[in-house]
Amino acid sequence: MNIHGYGLFGKHPKNRRRATVRVTGVRHDDISGRTIWTKKLSADTEPGDSGGPAFHKGKQVGVVTGV
Repeated sequence: MNIHGYGLFGKHPKNRRRATVRVTGVRHDDISGRTIWTKKLSADTEPGDSGGPAFHKGKQVGVVTGV
């Protein structure tokens, strides 16, 4: 799965970055609903990536949170 974001790379970042992650679990709770937990495989997420899309096989499957 790939997650995308601009992070906090300068005042006006121009290049979207991508991190590849592996799904380690899926959980559900009454506050967040369905949550996909991942582990970094390549690149890093940065503060500011929250709200960016998470893609699997070309389809958006989630939104990045907790970065």
